[in-house]
Amino acid sequence: MNVPLLLLCLIALDVLLCAAVIFLLAQGVSQKKKSVLSEENIQQLREMLSRSQDDLQAFQGAITTGQESLKELIIEADEQEKSLRALLEEALQEANRRQTQGFPGDMGETQRYKDAALLIHQGKTDQEIIRECHIREGELALIKGLLGIRSESA
Repeated sequence: MNVPLLLLCLIALDVLLCAAVIFLLAQGVSQKKKSVLSEENIQQLREMLSRSQDDLQAFQGAITTGQESLKELIIEADEQEKSLRALLEEALQEANRRQTQGFPGDMGETQRYKDAALLIHQGKTDQEIIRECHIREGELALIKGLLGIRSESA
């Protein structure tokens, strides 16, 4: 059950209970009876109090359930955050490993050649590599040769 809705119901029930007590007191005073509340009215008042207590217990149960659900969500979010941090760390280590990894024939001297080799391994076409890395066809052929990869035929 929705906690705010349950709270509103509980408040409304308390207001009704208060109104009933005031009504019963006013009725007893107007009739000038010795006993302000009859036995029947007292029984109704007890029933209303009992229902109000039951509603309060249901409300407390809903709050407890909500707190437990929130705790579970927090634990789950923490676990996901740890997993994401581990994946991020792993990705950074892999990126660092790739940057520091040497290429055959000592090609690691310029970043353009490293980028070209990475694009070759990603399966890009010769024209895409030439355009993105700003190298010549001969340089690309040399890089492919050093990596042991055959060049595309023109």
